[in-house]
Amino acid sequence: MTEIFLKGYDGINLQGNYFEQSTNIGSYALILHPHPVHGGTMDNKVVFLAYKVFKNLGVNVLRYNSRGVQKSGGEFTNGELESKDLISVMNWICERAKANSSITPKIYVVGFSFGCYVLLKAFDSIKNMIDKFIMIAPPSNLFDFSTFSKIDTNGLIIQGTCDDIVPVQFTDELLQNSSQNVLYKKIDRAGHFFLNHESELSDAIRDFILK
Repeated sequence: MTEIFLKGYDGINLQGNYFEQSTNIGSYALILHPHPVHGGTMDNKVVFLAYKVFKNLGVNVLRYNSRGVQKSGGEFTNGELESKDLISVMNWICERAKANSSITPKIYVVGFSFGCYVLLKAFDSIKNMIDKFIMIAPPSNLFDFSTFSKIDTNGLIIQGTCDDIVPVQFTDELLQNSSQNVLYKKIDRAGHFFLNHESELSDAIRDFILK
């Protein structure tokens, strides 16, 4: 695991942790953290769990702090510039992949909570780079997810049935008009942070990537 600094949309530094496999040059994963105003960072337990799943699958994996978090520059903008930063980070991954190999890479993007919103806002600009995406507890009750129904990329939504921050009925409604390419996995009795349900969350991520 290596600490790196990536360039954001307006040239700010974004602090990240990147693990590059010694033999894998064809697949990359990016993990987006929850709301920074409420303590969300790349060290969040759900983010780190997803990071470990990809690492153990032999995928090169990156997580980073959004603007204004820990050593990252800039200030929080409620998703506006965070989504543009995401486009810059995705371009970095593509350039990294191009430098390592001539083959087209598979890129997976995972958002947790607020990270799902950042992913959604950037989706039109990065959809051609993404092989699969995962949204964990997408906060459609707190942010505008109206464009979600337009997504046709292979994806997975993971939702705890006892989430008190993103109640399950909001995610049920979100999925009603979604593409058939977007799968839905509910984890029974899990809360927003999947405490005591970590193995089920890991399995859901792993199984989807390996499909």
